[in-house]
Amino acid sequence: MLDLGHSFSVTTCEILVKRLCGEGKEEEACELMMEFVKRGAVPDGFEWLELIERLCRKDEAGIALKMFDEMWKRGRGVSAVACSALMEGLRSARRNEEACGVMERMMEKGMVPDLVTCNCALEGLCDAAKTGCE
Repeated sequence: MLDLGHSFSVTTCEILVKRLCGEGKEEEACELMMEFVKRGAVPDGFEWLELIERLCRKDEAGIALKMFDEMWKRGRGVSAVACSALMEGLRSARRNEEACGVMERMMEKGMVPDLVTCNCALEGLCDAAKTGCE
């Protein structure tokens, strides 16, 4: 499509991600979407939540974090809900420091975390024994 001069819509990207994830190809979906980002083909408004959740469910929170880092670096939108899902996936993988790092970046960017996100961060801090309440 891109080579023929057509652009992607949010719906096109969602269909692609859902189909690949439905076939258990989350990593492939991630690689493909990142390639599309590099080519400037992912439209504003595409929600990364489903891909992040699917990767985390497959114990691939590290891949989800790498994708998140790349999106963040490029200034692409990652919603507070997607950030929260990533934080929970990282916390479940016992990567508490990285989960807290996501929260820090959210706050630096002025994203107001919801109650679920705050609870996730607090739980991660407690798991990492970094609450200062000893």
